[in-house]
Amino acid sequence: MENQLSVNNESSSEVIQKDSFEEYHLSVIIPNEQKVHGQITVNDIKNAPISILNKEILVARFSEKQIKDLEANYAGERIKTAINLAVFTVGFKVENLSELIILVIKDIFYDFSYLTIPEIELAFRMGARRKFEPIMGMSVMTFYGWLVSYTQTVKTEAVKSLNTIKETPVEIDEKTKKKYYNKWLNAQIQLFEQYKKDKSINVIDMGNVFYDYCEKKGICYLSVDEKSKLYEEAKISIKGKHHRREAKSNVQAQNFKAVVEAINANDIDVSLNNRIVSEAKRLAITKIFDKLIQYKLELVNLISAIESEKKQSNEGNQD
Repeated sequence: MENQLSVNNESSSEVIQKDSFEEYHLSVIIPNEQKVHGQITVNDIKNAPISILNKEILVARFSEKQIKDLEANYAGERIKTAINLAVFTVGFKVENLSELIILVIKDIFYDFSYLTIPEIELAFRMGARRKFEPIMGMSVMTFYGWLVSYTQTVKTEAVKSLNTIKETPVEIDEKTKKKYYNKWLNAQIQLFEQYKKDKSINVIDMGNVFYDYCEKKGICYLSVDEKSKLYEEAKISIKGKHHRREAKSNVQAQNFKAVVEAINANDIDVSLNNRIVSEAKRLAITKIFDKLIQYKLELVNLISAIESEKKQSNEGNQD
């Protein structure tokens, strides 16, 4: 990758001229009549009583396939352009830009492949304009922090705003949603069954969705002290992942060192705290599984009871 801005002159000019979020993300990406979520169209989002930023995030979220579903080279080139534009916008001199680009792209493929390219562009655009936190320099951790802030703050609020947008109910869509929901629940049950046989398996809970489900449904079974201990364990886990032996370059080693030093000094900013909390929730899944085993409870029975009660409640509300 070349150590220079690789932004097409025509496209970069269009982006720079269209400084409004609405102009850039709500007019350029897809037509107004295109459906982006169920029966919700771009025009529905534009006319919804929500902020322009939330409108932009929703369209960016649903306008394209997730990065994991795109061809790697194609996605990499578009991400590279977004990184270059962010560096250009911030105006800081960046040594080893080519190396930085490669590492940021790897982070995105590994940790943020559930996002779309427009979301990456938006997160970098917001970060470069200091919408998240002050910019102390341009590093791999700078871009990582922007993506964490985007996914765990502004995007969360935008997704919640979907509830305010009127959607024409379609029976087939509801059945499809139910189908995938049940598939997801079954995946968690299978994970528990695998864990009972082999406690060394790697447990992944993307977006901490299953932890939040357990917490909300009252099957977390973890005390406040246990959660506090998990937070401390998460610090150790993150420090381990950021050990210098894990670094692939000198630049990454410096970034890793900064993370470890921040944790050791308890100088934890919002972005790093979000990462620690997310890691603590991931670690909590095995603790929850251990509790179920200890109490001789079967996850399949718990989930079945929860979903049955929810179904009865929904039917009661309809009556």
